[in-house]
Amino acid sequence: MGPSKFHLLPASTRENTRPSYAGSDSHGTRINAERDPRNKNRQKDRPHHQVCFNYLQYKNILLLTQPTADSCVHAIDNRWPEVSVNDNTFVLASSVNSNIENIIASGITPAPPQFVFKTEPVHEWCYYYQKADLARQNGNWEEIAKLDQDVMKLHLSPRDSIEWMPFLQAYAVLGDMEKVEKLGKLIKKEEFYAQQSCRNMHAFYDQGYVLQPEMQTLIDTLFCH
Repeated sequence: MGPSKFHLLPASTRENTRPSYAGSDSHGTRINAERDPRNKNRQKDRPHHQVCFNYLQYKNILLLTQPTADSCVHAIDNRWPEVSVNDNTFVLASSVNSNIENIIASGITPAPPQFVFKTEPVHEWCYYYQKADLARQNGNWEEIAKLDQDVMKLHLSPRDSIEWMPFLQAYAVLGDMEKVEKLGKLIKKEEFYAQQSCRNMHAFYDQGYVLQPEMQTLIDTLFCH
């Protein structure tokens, strides 16, 4: 059985006062998960899109989310999920079942016809973030470091600091302590992101990666204390 089907709905289609992610289970029962009011650090902006699922196999889903209009689209990877403070509690709860392998990471992507889509737009932050995310899926950490160099030359940066996560992980694997410390200071300003960074970095061992002892000490100091 294949992955669950989903589609994105514009924020304007939702109720004005109850931002939520909604879907239906295998029996057609509608489910809702509203924004967690206990998180004081969440921004007031509502998620730009909601994700609707028709569950065929709820533990084999691919979760895509765009937390705000200024965010990139995030493909959640349950090996090291990165959840925005602007995401709904449904995203947080479902992230453990989001299987990134439902994205086909190899092969040739055909170019869309220009008479419909016009010319390719200028490459902004999300272009590089999503290429880094794909490189992370393939375990190509060197490619992520190259993308970061492009980002630095173009003076690009995310509106949501959780989007630094692929770059942080790449430099941890590559042993670049200076870069890890620099990015770590940007990410840890949000306590929720510090917690995720600690968890995601320790998840390397489950995926067969062994960090240098000095790197692990730095990560624990930055995120886990």
